[in-house]
Amino acid sequence: MEITVHSSKIVKPDYRDGSNGDAVFASADVLPLSVFDKVNYDEFVFYIYAFHPPAPPTAVLEAALAKTLAEYREWAGRLGVVDASGNPVAIMLNDAGARFIDATADAEVAGSVTLLPTGANVMSVCPSCDGADELLLVQATRFQCGSLVLGFTMHHKVADGPGMWNFMVVWGQVTRGVAIVHHADAAPAGAGGVHGQRHALGVAGDHRAGGPKSFEGDGSVDAYMPLLSRTMDAFKKCCYSLPPIMANARL
Repeated sequence: MEITVHSSKIVKPDYRDGSNGDAVFASADVLPLSVFDKVNYDEFVFYIYAFHPPAPPTAVLEAALAKTLAEYREWAGRLGVVDASGNPVAIMLNDAGARFIDATADAEVAGSVTLLPTGANVMSVCPSCDGADELLLVQATRFQCGSLVLGFTMHHKVADGPGMWNFMVVWGQVTRGVAIVHHADAAPAGAGGVHGQRHALGVAGDHRAGGPKSFEGDGSVDAYMPLLSRTMDAFKKCCYSLPPIMANARL
Protein backbone atom coordinates (compact mmCIF):
# COMPACT_ATOMS: atom_id res chain seq x y z
CA MET A 1 0.00 0.00 0.00
CA GLU A 2 1.46 3.32 -1.09
CA ILE A 3 0.32 6.67 0.30
CA THR A 4 0.67 9.84 -1.79
CA VAL A 5 0.52 13.19 0.02
CA HIS A 6 -1.03 15.93 -2.11
CA SER A 7 -0.94 18.83 0.33
CA SER A 8 0.13 19.71 3.86
CA LYS A 9 -1.02 23.00 5.35
CA ILE A 10 -1.66 24.85 8.59
CA VAL A 11 -5.34 25.38 9.42
CA LYS A 12 -6.14 28.18 11.85
CA PRO A 13 -9.35 28.77 13.86
CA ASP A 14 -12.24 30.32 11.96
CA TYR A 15 -14.26 32.65 14.22
CA ARG A 16 -16.67 33.87 11.53
CA ASP A 17 -20.40 33.17 11.13
CA GLY A 18 -21.60 33.44 14.69
CA SER A 19 -18.73 31.75 16.49
CA ASN A 20 -17.56 32.91 19.89
CA GLY A 21 -14.72 35.09 18.62
CA ASP A 22 -15.48 37.98 20.99
CA ALA A 23 -15.33 35.71 24.03
CA VAL A 24 -12.16 34.04 22.79
CA PHE A 25 -10.22 37.23 22.24
CA ALA A 26 -11.27 38.46 25.68
CA SER A 27 -9.85 35.32 27.33
CA ALA A 28 -6.33 34.74 28.58
CA ASP A 29 -3.54 34.13 26.07
CA VAL A 30 -2.01 31.42 28.23
CA LEU A 31 -3.79 28.27 29.40
CA PRO A 32 -2.04 26.85 32.51
CA LEU A 33 -1.73 23.08 32.72
CA SER A 34 -3.44 21.56 35.75
CA VAL A 35 -1.64 19.28 38.21
CA PHE A 36 -3.11 16.31 36.34
CA ASP A 37 -1.96 17.68 32.97
CA LYS A 38 1.59 18.08 34.27
CA VAL A 39 1.93 14.42 35.24
CA ASN A 40 0.36 13.25 31.99
CA TYR A 41 2.53 11.84 29.22
CA ASP A 42 4.65 14.45 27.44
CA GLU A 43 4.24 12.77 24.07
CA PHE A 44 2.03 12.37 21.02
CA VAL A 45 -0.62 9.67 20.69
CA PHE A 46 -2.18 8.33 17.50
CA TYR A 47 -5.74 7.49 16.46
CA ILE A 48 -7.06 6.02 13.22
CA TYR A 49 -10.71 6.18 12.09
CA ALA A 50 -12.04 4.59 8.88
CA PHE A 51 -15.30 5.70 7.22
CA HIS A 52 -17.41 4.06 4.52
CA PRO A 53 -18.15 6.11 1.38
CA PRO A 54 -19.41 8.59 0.53
CA ALA A 55 -16.90 10.89 2.22
CA PRO A 56 -17.10 14.69 2.43
CA PRO A 57 -14.84 16.70 0.11
CA THR A 58 -11.46 17.80 1.40
CA ALA A 59 -12.53 21.46 1.36
CA VAL A 60 -15.48 20.67 3.63
CA LEU A 61 -13.27 18.76 6.09
CA GLU A 62 -10.75 21.60 6.17
CA ALA A 63 -13.38 24.31 6.70
CA ALA A 64 -15.04 22.26 9.45
CA LEU A 65 -11.67 21.73 11.14
CA ALA A 66 -11.10 25.50 11.21
CA LYS A 67 -14.47 26.07 12.89
CA THR A 68 -13.84 23.25 15.37
CA LEU A 69 -10.51 24.83 16.30
CA ALA A 70 -12.44 28.01 17.14
CA GLU A 71 -14.30 25.91 19.76
CA TYR A 72 -11.18 24.02 20.91
CA ARG A 73 -8.62 26.76 20.72
CA GLU A 74 -6.01 24.83 22.71
CA TRP A 75 -5.47 22.42 19.81
CA ALA A 76 -4.43 25.37 17.64
CA GLY A 77 -1.95 26.60 20.26
CA ARG A 78 1.59 25.65 21.20
CA LEU A 79 3.42 24.40 24.29
CA GLY A 80 5.40 27.57 24.84
CA VAL A 81 5.91 27.95 28.60
CA VAL A 82 8.30 25.71 30.55
CA ASP A 83 9.47 25.45 34.16
CA ALA A 84 13.05 25.42 35.44
CA SER A 85 13.33 21.74 34.51
CA GLY A 86 12.23 22.36 30.96
CA ASN A 87 8.82 20.77 31.41
CA PRO A 88 5.76 22.45 29.80
CA VAL A 89 3.45 24.20 32.27
CA ALA A 90 1.08 26.06 29.93
CA ILE A 91 -0.39 26.19 26.43
CA MET A 92 0.05 29.36 24.43
CA LEU A 93 -3.35 30.23 22.91
CA ASN A 94 -1.79 31.92 19.90
CA ASP A 95 -4.00 30.40 17.16
CA ALA A 96 -0.87 29.17 15.36
CA GLY A 97 -3.00 26.38 13.92
CA ALA A 98 -3.15 22.62 13.40
CA ARG A 99 -1.68 20.72 10.46
CA PHE A 100 -4.04 19.18 7.88
CA ILE A 101 -2.69 16.71 5.32
CA ASP A 102 -4.57 15.53 2.22
CA ALA A 103 -3.50 12.14 0.85
CA THR A 104 -4.62 9.18 -1.27
CA ALA A 105 -3.88 5.44 -1.16
CA ASP A 106 -3.40 3.12 -4.12
CA ALA A 107 -5.54 0.39 -2.54
CA GLU A 108 -8.99 -0.35 -1.19
CA VAL A 109 -9.70 -0.32 2.54
CA ALA A 110 -11.04 -3.89 2.50
CA GLY A 111 -7.67 -5.22 1.39
CA SER A 112 -5.59 -2.90 3.56
CA VAL A 113 -7.31 -2.70 6.93
CA THR A 114 -5.54 -5.80 8.27
CA LEU A 115 -2.21 -4.21 7.39
CA LEU A 116 -2.83 -0.88 9.13
CA PRO A 117 -2.00 -2.03 12.70
CA THR A 118 1.48 -3.14 11.64
CA GLY A 119 4.66 -1.08 11.70
CA ALA A 120 5.14 1.51 8.98
CA ASN A 121 1.59 1.04 7.71
CA VAL A 122 0.21 2.76 10.81
CA MET A 123 2.47 5.74 10.41
CA SER A 124 1.63 6.03 6.71
CA VAL A 125 -1.91 7.16 7.58
CA CYS A 126 -0.94 9.24 10.64
CA PRO A 127 1.12 12.44 10.39
CA SER A 128 4.64 12.24 11.73
CA CYS A 129 5.30 14.10 14.98
CA ASP A 130 9.06 14.32 14.41
CA GLY A 131 10.03 17.93 14.95
CA ALA A 132 6.38 19.02 15.05
CA ASP A 133 5.44 22.26 16.79
CA GLU A 134 1.72 21.66 16.22
CA LEU A 135 -0.28 20.01 19.00
CA LEU A 136 -2.71 18.47 16.49
CA LEU A 137 -1.88 16.96 13.11
CA VAL A 138 -4.53 15.25 10.95
CA GLN A 139 -4.16 13.26 7.74
CA ALA A 140 -7.18 12.55 5.52
CA THR A 141 -6.37 9.56 3.29
CA ARG A 142 -8.81 8.59 0.55
CA PHE A 143 -8.78 5.00 -0.71
CA GLN A 144 -9.71 3.80 -4.19
CA CYS A 145 -13.00 2.34 -2.91
CA GLY A 146 -14.11 5.81 -1.80
CA SER A 147 -13.50 5.16 1.89
CA LEU A 148 -11.83 7.78 4.06
CA VAL A 149 -9.28 7.15 6.81
CA LEU A 150 -8.52 9.95 9.28
CA GLY A 151 -5.23 9.65 11.13
CA PHE A 152 -4.82 11.84 14.22
CA THR A 153 -1.53 12.77 15.89
CA MET A 154 -2.42 14.57 19.13
CA HIS A 155 -0.32 15.79 22.06
CA HIS A 156 -1.31 14.13 25.33
CA LYS A 157 -0.53 17.24 27.40
CA VAL A 158 -3.47 19.04 25.80
CA ALA A 159 -6.16 16.52 26.69
CA ASP A 160 -6.87 13.03 27.94
CA GLY A 161 -8.75 10.40 25.95
CA PRO A 162 -12.28 11.82 26.46
CA GLY A 163 -11.07 15.31 25.57
CA MET A 164 -9.51 14.05 22.34
CA TRP A 165 -12.58 12.03 21.39
CA ASN A 166 -14.91 14.94 22.03
CA PHE A 167 -12.86 17.11 19.68
CA MET A 168 -13.25 14.46 16.97
CA VAL A 169 -17.01 14.21 17.60
CA VAL A 170 -17.46 17.98 17.34
CA TRP A 171 -15.43 18.05 14.10
CA GLY A 172 -17.84 15.47 12.74
CA GLN A 173 -20.85 17.52 13.85
CA VAL A 174 -19.52 20.65 12.16
CA THR A 175 -18.73 18.68 8.99
CA ARG A 176 -22.30 17.38 8.85
CA GLY A 177 -23.73 20.84 9.55
CA VAL A 178 -25.56 19.84 12.73
CA ALA A 179 -25.61 21.61 16.11
CA ILE A 180 -22.52 21.21 18.27
CA VAL A 181 -23.17 19.16 21.41
CA HIS A 182 -20.32 19.03 23.92
CA HIS A 183 -19.94 16.10 26.28
CA ALA A 184 -20.18 17.51 29.81
CA ASP A 185 -16.87 15.98 30.96
CA ALA A 186 -14.86 16.93 27.88
CA ALA A 187 -15.80 20.49 26.98
CA PRO A 188 -13.24 22.78 25.32
CA ALA A 189 -10.88 24.39 27.80
CA GLY A 190 -10.49 27.73 26.11
CA ALA A 191 -13.71 28.54 24.30
CA GLY A 192 -16.41 28.99 26.92
CA GLY A 193 -17.60 25.39 27.05
CA VAL A 194 -19.41 23.66 29.91
CA HIS A 195 -16.55 24.28 32.31
CA GLY A 196 -15.01 27.27 30.53
CA GLN A 197 -11.42 28.28 31.13
CA ARG A 198 -9.21 26.26 33.46
CA HIS A 199 -8.66 27.87 36.84
CA ALA A 200 -6.00 27.66 39.50
CA LEU A 201 -6.35 24.75 41.91
CA GLY A 202 -8.55 25.34 44.93
CA VAL A 203 -10.48 23.39 47.58
CA ALA A 204 -14.10 24.30 48.32
CA GLY A 205 -16.30 22.59 50.89
CA ASP A 206 -15.65 19.53 53.03
CA HIS A 207 -14.78 16.77 50.59
CA ARG A 208 -14.88 14.13 53.33
CA ALA A 209 -18.59 14.50 53.99
CA GLY A 210 -21.80 14.55 52.03
CA GLY A 211 -20.67 12.33 49.16
CA PRO A 212 -19.23 13.40 45.80
CA LYS A 213 -19.39 17.06 44.89
CA SER A 214 -20.85 18.33 41.63
CA PHE A 215 -18.63 19.41 38.75
CA GLU A 216 -20.77 22.54 38.40
CA GLY A 217 -21.84 23.11 42.01
CA ASP A 218 -19.55 24.83 44.48
CA GLY A 219 -16.52 24.83 42.24
CA SER A 220 -15.03 21.66 43.66
CA VAL A 221 -14.18 18.69 41.51
CA ASP A 222 -14.55 15.01 42.34
CA ALA A 223 -11.89 13.55 40.06
CA TYR A 224 -10.69 10.00 39.63
CA MET A 225 -7.59 9.03 37.70
CA PRO A 226 -5.18 6.07 37.76
CA LEU A 227 -1.68 6.90 38.93
CA LEU A 228 1.08 4.55 37.87
CA SER A 229 4.17 4.10 40.00
CA ARG A 230 6.34 5.85 37.43
CA THR A 231 4.19 8.99 37.62
CA MET A 232 3.61 9.07 41.38
CA ASP A 233 6.82 10.97 42.16
CA ALA A 234 5.94 13.67 39.63
CA PHE A 235 2.42 13.89 41.03
CA LYS A 236 3.69 14.29 44.60
CA LYS A 237 6.13 16.98 43.50
CA CYS A 238 3.30 18.97 41.94
CA CYS A 239 1.16 18.61 45.05
CA TYR A 240 3.96 19.64 47.40
CA SER A 241 4.50 22.79 45.36
CA LEU A 242 0.91 24.01 45.83
CA PRO A 243 0.51 27.44 47.47
CA PRO A 244 0.06 27.76 51.29
CA ILE A 245 -3.72 28.12 50.98
CA MET A 246 -3.77 24.45 49.99
CA ALA A 247 -1.80 23.29 53.03
CA ASN A 248 -4.81 21.65 54.71
CA ALA A 249 -6.04 19.91 51.58
CA ARG A 250 -6.15 16.14 51.67
CA LEU A 251 -5.66 13.89 48.64
